[in-house]
Amino acid sequence: MKVVVTGAAGFVGGHITRRLCRDGHEVFALAHKQVDKDTSKFGSIIWSHADISAPIDVVLPDDVDLVVHCAASTNLHIPFEKLFSINVDGTRNVYNWAKKNNVKRFIHISSASVYDFTQVQSAKESNVNLSVPSPIDYITSKRLAEKEVLSCVNQGGGPHTIILRPYAMYGPGDTTVLPQLLRTLFFNTLFFPVPRKTLMSATNVENVADVVNLLLNDEDTFTSQSAVYNIADEKPHSAFELMSILVRCANANTHVVRVPKWSGYLGAWIYECIGKLVHNVPKFNRGMVLEANYNAVIDISELRELGWVAKHDIDSGRVKITEWLNRFDGTDNFHKRIKSEVWPEL
Repeated sequence: MKVVVTGAAGFVGGHITRRLCRDGHEVFALAHKQVDKDTSKFGSIIWSHADISAPIDVVLPDDVDLVVHCAASTNLHIPFEKLFSINVDGTRNVYNWAKKNNVKRFIHISSASVYDFTQVQSAKESNVNLSVPSPIDYITSKRLAEKEVLSCVNQGGGPHTIILRPYAMYGPGDTTVLPQLLRTLFFNTLFFPVPRKTLMSATNVENVADVVNLLLNDEDTFTSQSAVYNIADEKPHSAFELMSILVRCANANTHVVRVPKWSGYLGAWIYECIGKLVHNVPKFNRGMVLEANYNAVIDISELRELGWVAKHDIDSGRVKITEWLNRFDGTDNFHKRIKSEVWPEL
């Protein structure tokens, strides 16, 4: 089949692109930057470059079966206007591009961060109000992006759409969660202002690729005009355990120390004050600390009813992440390369 993947040069889009190629599909890959890496060994990949924050004029091949929209900014340190232009305007532009090219099916990779975990402890797909802003700009942009997709769908004449909500994605090539954790280390120690028993769902990126492959090969899942599914590993973990596993993939001797919640608030307040003084977005704020102190578990029963089983977990992910990190000469080189390279996990 012919599949378009936006954000194909990124973490999630890259895994999905390679999985689709491995299964014999032809991938039309859209990226925001030029790709000079030789990807021909993975299969049939045709690369194009576009800025999705503006209307897209890239010509698609005939008879595209599916568009998988992965392109998004997860950068917590840029102004909301920039996040909005990529995550909200960009989503609308990609959907309209698919509609103009008569694509029949559309998958939007969203995030389970759209849920307010201070209000719901085990989130089902209906437990969200997309119109309510969050103290975290990224979450607000993801809610508005979903709202934009549903608005486009309701206008009619466009592709049947499925929204996928993974949470806390991890795996080799991760340019968001793991790098942020590693940057917060102080003398090889992660200070974590979250109770040890706080539970959270997490998603091995290979599980996301599996779901996309399942949906591609089962047209019956697109019979309704729109649908939403949560994605996560089979079992949630304590947030403390999960973060400990991830940072120790880089260095097995890393210490993880739980600190009181008030210290997290104090650190966040200091970052907010510095951000105001230098006119920059703080690395984290008090809203992030608040949300991190609640269970963040998502219900994946709807996806199970489609016959999906989560085959990948933190144990298999830990092995692959450790192998990936061992290829870098220290964390400084790691941070430099993941900013500049396409598919740095290869």
